[in-house]
Amino acid sequence: MQQKHADHRLLATWAAVALLVVVCAAVAGLWRQCSASPAGRPQLTTHPLDIVRDDWGQVQLMADWPSGGEPQLADSLRAWIVMRLTDGACSLTDSLAASQQISAAADSLLRFMQEMGVGDCVARYRHRLSLTCQTDYVVNYTDSMSVDLCGAHGLENNFCVSFDRLTGQPLRLSLIFTPSDTLESRLLTLIGRHIRPEHVRPTVMPVHEPSLQADGVLFAYERYETAPYADGQPEALIPYAELAELLTDELRSRIVATQKN
Repeated sequence: MQQKHADHRLLATWAAVALLVVVCAAVAGLWRQCSASPAGRPQLTTHPLDIVRDDWGQVQLMADWPSGGEPQLADSLRAWIVMRLTDGACSLTDSLAASQQISAAADSLLRFMQEMGVGDCVARYRHRLSLTCQTDYVVNYTDSMSVDLCGAHGLENNFCVSFDRLTGQPLRLSLIFTPSDTLESRLLTLIGRHIRPEHVRPTVMPVHEPSLQADGVLFAYERYETAPYADGQPEALIPYAELAELLTDELRSRIVATQKN
């Protein structure tokens, strides 16, 4: 009996290892697909920016700070990072000045967290901006924020922002799709077809701009925006093939050229 249990444990271990290998291979394949840079253009490189305050209240502001790559793109990303982590207080591209401004924002947030603490509960705020994907035409950052103010449950919000690799500017709906009177209704139909969880029935467009992923356009909703808290943040990844008629001519040509390569 003991040998039988040992054999079962060994099989379970090997199954777990096999599953881990499959998952890692899939992730690695996706990253290779997302991280390819266009010919003749330097890869965007970053170093970690991590500012922490912990004094009867916790604040953590983090970002992948651009340290190399195309100057126009890097400067645009730096300015966006500072604006996000300081709640729009400023727009700086100099590393030292930006770090000082973000530190000041962390101090201000800490004072607020200290005021929100209740009894033994410590209020917490965490905001991270992570470089998650690079393709021939975009660079993607994920904006993740969580707040725990000692209530029934904390609040979390995660969304992706795509930056045009050529201009350095964040992509908006009007820069991704050709404007038309029927665009929103057609997009809502496609979102409803691909949304997860599947039972969610969106009636409005997400407040956040869509982002360009390796295989399609991602539409992500905030909590409560189109579903109850228990459903998290519904999202829909629509393949480029289903959006071909709606994409701008310029973006379609860049995507097609990339996929051919």
